[in-house]
Amino acid sequence: YGSSQQQNQPRIKSAILFDLHPCPLTSRLFFLQQEKLRGFARGLEPECIIGATDSRGKLMFLMKWKNSDEADLVPAKEANVKCPQVVISFYEERLTWHSYPTEGEEEKKEEK
Repeated sequence: YGSSQQQNQPRIKSAILFDLHPCPLTSRLFFLQQEKLRGFARGLEPECIIGATDSRGKLMFLMKWKNSDEADLVPAKEANVKCPQVVISFYEERLTWHSYPTEGEEEKKEEK
């Protein structure tokens, strides 16, 4: 194969996939959406974590990217390694401290 034939080969395979699946769910648009890069594969820099969820027993973060309006679900384990400061910031923003009164403070409250 020449280099130009190798470049055309994946497109031909994709076209065959579209013809073999008449179901609306496997339309060309569906395949194009599935082929779209997600998460860190997009090569964008993480801006912040918008939220977190459990997906099939795995913690996932909804990541907002710099210079992009889109957000992606990314595995927390991957985010912990690739952008630890963003993960730390996410947890710090949601951290609440509960302080318990000392014995002296409790006695003062009871006297009032």
